[in-house]
Formats: sequence, C-alpha cells, structure tokens
Amino acid sequence: MKKIIFFFLFFYSCSSDSEDIGVSDSSIKCKDEVKFEFHNFSNIEIENNVMVRGIKEILSNIDLKSTKLKVPIHYIFYPSSGLSASQANAAATKIASRQFPGSDSSSNEKYKFVYDDLYSKLQKEAITADLPLGSCGGSVTIALPPKDQSLDFDNYYGKVSLHEYHHIFQNTPLHNNPSGNKKYVYTWMKEGTAEYWALTKFTEFGYSLSTKDIVSQVSEIKSKLKEDTIIMDGKSYKMAQYRKMSLYDDEFGDSFPIHSTEIGLVITHYMITVKNKKLEDIIKLYETGTSVGREKALEDFLGISYNNFETEFEVWIKD
Repeated sequence: MKKIIFFFLFFYSCSSDSEDIGVSDSSIKCKDEVKFEFHNFSNIEIENNVMVRGIKEILSNIDLKSTKLKVPIHYIFYPSSGLSASQANAAATKIASRQFPGSDSSSNEKYKFVYDDLYSKLQKEAITADLPLGSCGGSVTIALPPKDQSLDFDNYYGKVSLHEYHHIFQNTPLHNNPSGNKKYVYTWMKEGTAEYWALTKFTEFGYSLSTKDIVSQVSEIKSKLKEDTIIMDGKSYKMAQYRKMSLYDDEFGDSFPIHSTEIGLVITHYMITVKNKKLEDIIKLYETGTSVGREKALEDFLGISYNNFETEFEVWIKD
C-alpha cells in the first residue's frame, strides 16, 4: 500500500473572543449538536460501503460530549480520485456553511478561506483535519480508495479516522481559547501522538493491527533512523539530520525519508517506555501548551531542557 502523508491539522487564526460559544467570532452563534456528522459525495457510501461502515463503527466508540469540544465534527467521504469541480463546489459550500453559518465568500473572510481550502483539496486525494478558529465545526476529509485495494489491515481507514479525530481534539484547547499560544504543540508531537493514540484505541476497540502494531512499527522506523545512509526511491539520504526531532518542530517532512508521523510515533513511544510517561499525560500537553507554549510545557513535563531531550533521544536511537 502506498504511504499516506496527508495527515495534518490545520487551523485558521482569527480575532476577538466570543463568550457565548468559546470561539473567536462573536457574530456567529453555534447551535449544532456536538456529534460526528457524516457526508458522502459521489456515491462513495454505495461504492465503498464496507470502508464507510467501518469508519462509522469505530467512531461510535467515542463520546464527543465527554470532551471539551463544543462543536460537531463533519467527516467528508469521497473517492481518492477526487471530486469534479461542480461536486467539490457543492461539498465545500455545504461544509463551510455549517462551519460559518449565515456566511458566504462575499461577507466572511474566514468562510472564504475554508471554502477555498475545501474546494481545492476535495478535487484530489487528501486526508486532513481542520478546526478553524471561530468556526462552528471541525471537518475531516477522507479520500477512500477503490474497495478492492489491498490495505495493511482490516478497517485501516477506521484507524486513519481515529488519527484525524485526534487532530481535532488536539486543537480544541486553542479553539476554545483563541487568545492562547499558537505555538502550543510541536509538529512531531501533533502527528506522532495522534498516531500513537489512534493505534492504541484501534486495538482497545477490538480491532487487529496484524503485523503493524506499535512495537513493530517503532522497531522498523528506529532501524531506518539508526542507519548512516539509506536509499529510498533511488535517492540516498544521510540519516544523522533526520534523527533530530527539532527538524520536525514545524515540518511535516513530506519529502523526507522519515515523516513527522513516523519520528513522532517513535518519540511518543520513547517518552512512554523510557521516560515512564503516560499517554494521557502527554496528551495534556496540548492544553498546557496553549497557556505556556510548547517548549516550556514539554520541558516542565520531562524535567530537562528540550536540547537535552533531543540529545538523549538520539543516543537511544543509536543504541
């Protein structure tokens, strides 16, 4: 199966506070119930009903009302081949109108930004999560492949959907407090902890990762990181620089031999197994980071400087 590198969280900054809904645009009144809403385009639910059903089943295990999220999450299913321009326009209009009710591109800059973003990515293969500041809803785009495509394990896209949900969860503290620190979490943590959480919950919910369990994946990624040089797609990479977590502070690494999701997964595993930290406490860093910033939040949590943590991690990788 080809490597998917579209996982990311996007938010669009905006100004002023709304005491009414805990987001930043006082002109918008959010009234929708906090829940998952599913939107199918281009007959994807009929053509790929097994994958869609698997995603809905796994997300039914999550009680959104027990979280601090104050708005619904819109899951958008469509074919990996992308929607036509007219279909993308209809889909983007529908979702953006729910995120910014009563708005259109001529009256609301934030609506236009979100509409343009959705319109563009729905015409190609994209797996993304978006919780725009000031909005009345998050959105997750899930481009599904043909139903006969070979996948790593059963309900693979259920795991993907958990990862994307976690991105919405990650940005909830900032969505509720848009005056918070925008540098609240590192990209490697954003991606790696979302993946670690998704893999953990996937198995907790009764699904099998087959040979792609956390320990196996970490071992495989660590082996690549240990090498002096690796060859990928005919290109040679010297790996010393890719062992540095700071390279991924604000970088997804789409063109790197190691993606931020991969090194972030290994770092999260390192914090849990070597630093004896709990996953639920690592997750609390999202909220702490919106108050004090990501570096102080992490350093206070670990009891060492970021530079020392990076050095210790590199030594562990090379062991």
